[in-house]
Parts: sequence; structure tokens; C-alpha cells
Amino acid sequence: MVYHHHLIGVYILMFAFTLFFLEITWAITLFLRVCIRNETSRVLGCWSVVLWLDTWKKSLIYWAAAAVILLRPHRLWLTSVSGGLLIGLGVFHLLLLYKKKLEAKEALLEAKEDSYDRYEDEMDSAVPEGVNTHTDSDTASTHDYILQV
Repeated sequence: MVYHHHLIGVYILMFAFTLFFLEITWAITLFLRVCIRNETSRVLGCWSVVLWLDTWKKSLIYWAAAAVILLRPHRLWLTSVSGGLLIGLGVFHLLLLYKKKLEAKEALLEAKEDSYDRYEDEMDSAVPEGVNTHTDSDTASTHDYILQV
């Protein structure tokens, strides 16, 4: 489309590069964290601006790009296919967000269950023999001795 001087072709090409960049941010983040050990680095500070575009924000960007492609149809069938794929990609990013929320909920529930199990284990353990040898009669005789003196 760019070769035939269509304006939508330039838009599709520019967004393809943007889409590629947004989809490989996880790899760039991994590379930066391995190479830069200082958490207060300026590079990581600037990169956090890119990481601000998380799952639901990427979905909005992809849907806006798909709307532009689908609202201005062209004779080439690839434009409608690419618009549909962008809508699907946005849906997958929302599903990823839903999955992350479910995993966070499960982690909280597991942590909560573990904290209650800790007390049951302490209550169930038997006291070893010979550890607590004092009885009420022993303390009573000690108090009687103190009172007699």
C-alpha cells in the first residue's frame, strides 16, 4: 500500500513498528534488569514510562488502531484481516489482565490459609514428657512454706 502511495499504508507501517516495540517490551525489560543492577538508575526510570503501558492500556491502543484501519476500508483484504487481528490482540491482553488478577487472588488466599494452619500445628503438637513437672500441689506447698517463715 505504501508502494502504491496510499496514506493508510504509511499508517499501517508506522503502527506495525509501534506494535512490535510494545510487544517486545518484556524482553527489553529483562535485558535492562540483567545489565543494570542499580534500581535507581536513570535508564530504568525512563524505561518505567514505557512500562506504564500495561495490558489494558495496550488493549485501548490496539483497538484504536484497528478502528482506524477498519473504518477506512481498502480494496486489499489484508487491511480487514489486520484490523481483526488487532481487535483479537486487544482481547488477549485483557484476558491476560484477568488471569493476573485471579493469580493474585489465589496467592492471597493461599497465604491466608497458611497463616491459619500455622496455629493448628502448634496446638496439635503434644507437650513432651518431663517438661512441665510442676503441679498445683507443688506450688501450694511452696506458698505454705513462704507463709510459715
